[in-house]
Amino acid sequence: MAHLRSVYIPDGPQAQLPDYCGEDNDQLDTGITEAAVGIPRQDFKPCLAPRPHSVTNKILRNPDGAFITQLTEYYNRYRRSVTLLQDWCTDAISFVSKYGKPLALNLLHPSLLPN
Repeated sequence: MAHLRSVYIPDGPQAQLPDYCGEDNDQLDTGITEAAVGIPRQDFKPCLAPRPHSVTNKILRNPDGAFITQLTEYYNRYRRSVTLLQDWCTDAISFVSKYGKPLALNLLHPSLLPN
C-alpha cells in the first residue's frame, strides 16, 4: 500500500496558485440558478450507490421544485460566504484491480470516491 500511495497520492506541500489577474467577469459573480442545479440530474446513472449522506438516486433524479429551490439557496449561501463544508473537501480513494486481470499490486489503480 505504501508503494501505491507514493505513486498515486501526492505527499507534501501543495503548490501555491497565483492570484487571478485577468479581467473581471460579472457572469462568474452571479449566483447559481435553479436551472443550473436542475440540469445535472439527467446525467445521474441509476446504478450508483448512495454516498454516506444517504441521498438516493431516486431523490436526485426526480426532485420537486421545492427541493431544487432549497438546494440552490444552500449552494448560494456557501458560495457567498466563501467557505466550504468539510464534507466538500474530503474524498475517499480506494484502489481497484483492472477488469479481467489478476489481483496484483502493480495492476491496481486509484478510484476516487467524492463525498
